[in-house]
Amino acid sequence: MFETLINYLPTLQDLTAPAIVAAIFWLIKQAGSSIIRTMAQYLRSSRYRELKFAKRFRVDPFVIQRQIAKEGALFGAFIVCTVVSLAIMVSVNRGATTPVLLVYFFFFMAPILVLEIWWLIQKEFVTVLLQEASRIGPGFKRVVPYRKQSDSRVKDREARKNNRPRASAPYKRVDRGG
Repeated sequence: MFETLINYLPTLQDLTAPAIVAAIFWLIKQAGSSIIRTMAQYLRSSRYRELKFAKRFRVDPFVIQRQIAKEGALFGAFIVCTVVSLAIMVSVNRGATTPVLLVYFFFFMAPILVLEIWWLIQKEFVTVLLQEASRIGPGFKRVVPYRKQSDSRVKDREARKNNRPRASAPYKRVDRGG
């Protein structure tokens, strides 16, 4: 009876494969959790930076219009670059071998992908900027930021103010005497 029970127990060979797989999964979990934490922190900081810019720009309607125009210009550049690259790719690819076609494809797709990513980032920023600007309300006006004047200009103004002749009072003081 005892021998029958021993036959059902796993051997060292039976335990080796699951132990190796478990160790691999444990390593992936340890490395993966730090990578996930790092990515989450990066995404949080980039979101914070984006909101900080949006809150700074939301009070100026001219800056908002400029950001919207920039997004439109990037979209136009993306479309033009796509059409031009596809036209060049079609005209160059006639009779080329497969490795050469792959090189051409990556060469012509690089500017398209860069412009598309840039446009999508700008589009997302404009969306956030418009959401932040809508929180202020419809009646906001452009506030011209204070420009600090140079020290020499301030000194010149003080000198002119001090050198001005004092004017006498335009009225007479009358004693009412009693």
